[in-house]
Amino acid sequence: MNSELNLRLARFAKELWAIQYALIEAAGISTPNASESDKNFVYPGVDNDSLQDVKGGVDHMRHLLWVHLEEAKKRTGGNLDDIILEYRIRRILEMTGSVHSDLRRQKRSLTPELRKMADELRSLIDELISPAELIVEK
Repeated sequence: MNSELNLRLARFAKELWAIQYALIEAAGISTPNASESDKNFVYPGVDNDSLQDVKGGVDHMRHLLWVHLEEAKKRTGGNLDDIILEYRIRRILEMTGSVHSDLRRQKRSLTPELRKMADELRSLIDELISPAELIVEK
């Protein structure tokens, strides 16, 4: 394994998360003194060209990673569906962690969207973990 590349990938992922939080903060800022050009953007002070550059780079990287996953599946005989499912589960955990952190920080009440999300998660968990499975696992 290339430990330097793994370190760079970890830093890259961390920086992407930091950019996400900075954009969220920028979108929430509305000041009376904002310039007219800032009022036309979702993220005041961030130009659309910069956002398009990042979007292009992230899209390209995403496609490259899918190709890598396909090749890894072929070499290892692994099941791409399993790889994708594991990836999606990790993303769900990351996103629910972010939502939880945001809710605690903002001290928000339960909105209809949050209630729907909670209901869907409960339903999924109930479906995945049936009472029979719980008995077997004990």
